[in-house]
Amino acid sequence: KARGAGPARAQAPHYRLAKLLDEHVLLPLFKRADSVPFHKPVPKDYPGYKDKIKHPIDLSTIRERLQRSAYRKRADFLAALELMAANAAAFNGPDSPLAAAAAAILDQARAAIDAVDDQLTALEIETQQATAQQTSRRRPPPKPKSPPTGRAPPVAAPPHPALPAAPPAAPSDLAARNDASSSSGEEEVLEDGMALDEL
Repeated sequence: KARGAGPARAQAPHYRLAKLLDEHVLLPLFKRADSVPFHKPVPKDYPGYKDKIKHPIDLSTIRERLQRSAYRKRADFLAALELMAANAAAFNGPDSPLAAAAAAILDQARAAIDAVDDQLTALEIETQQATAQQTSRRRPPPKPKSPPTGRAPPVAAPPHPALPAAPPAAPSDLAARNDASSSSGEEEVLEDGMALDEL
């Protein structure tokens, strides 16, 4: 059984999809006598395996991913089994007993999936809908639009108020100014004249 399956999780469509694939498709594959070489991963130190097989896969790894709901549609689940069969043929040769066993395992899995096609289709639709709802709830609300970047145009300073005009001079002031200018002129003439006499 899938680990950590509480009451709420057990009713989730992706969990029920994984449980259906596990019980009706995957577990019967483990019971096949010719599936024993595929029960566990090939040892990492097996000569030449990691150099030739870039994406290793086995039935136990597929079941672990299935229990984590990594396969949310039958196509992904079948793709893992197809990879396992392709690896067996690539490493051991297409006519080898292991390649033939992997092909037979894949055929049984496809037949088992076809037998529960209606149930799988309904669960796949429910899973897609639930995933879409979760995504929409997690999506943050849109941020308010920010003003356009760039500097704002400078604001022209208001003109300085006109300086007040000087008050008009009084008549007495004008007369005093005229007397002062005329007297200074006479003094200059006299000084010039004195200088000529001296010469």
